[in-house]
Amino acid sequence: MTAKSKSTETILREALVVARDELHRLNESGQVRPDPFGVVIKALHDVPAIPQIEHASDVEKRIVGKLVRDMLAAGYCLTIWNGGDEAEIARSTDEAAIFAALAASDQDEIEAYHPSSKSRAGWVRLVWGNDCFVISDYTTNFEAVLAGANALADELEG
Repeated sequence: MTAKSKSTETILREALVVARDELHRLNESGQVRPDPFGVVIKALHDVPAIPQIEHASDVEKRIVGKLVRDMLAAGYCLTIWNGGDEAEIARSTDEAAIFAALAASDQDEIEAYHPSSKSRAGWVRLVWGNDCFVISDYTTNFEAVLAGANALADELEG
């Protein structure tokens, strides 16, 4: 992966890891106080981790990670359909479980629900193997929620 194809998030994470390792080395040698080390660790935790989505490319993981996190932050619970007769996971807010349920087939549909409602608020269709274009379609009422994921996809397309 070239520097041009890396997202700002990836570059920031790599820089913070280098800074953490260097501060740790200096701290062990007694050349620096431990206070700055805590700042770097906090900053590193503030950069979202790349989600564990089996069978997805790094680009897809970043985009779909942003998508899922933004949908959960907006208060939705998510159901994942990947072509079977039953949902892979239903009305979940468990980020790790949602990521584990994704990319089991070549397409997934994420249905979003407000926790207090029985009716679907909207949906997003993902087509795996399309890298920056993993978000294939969605209901128009999700434009605002998907803005961050779409902006990241545009940045990664580059």
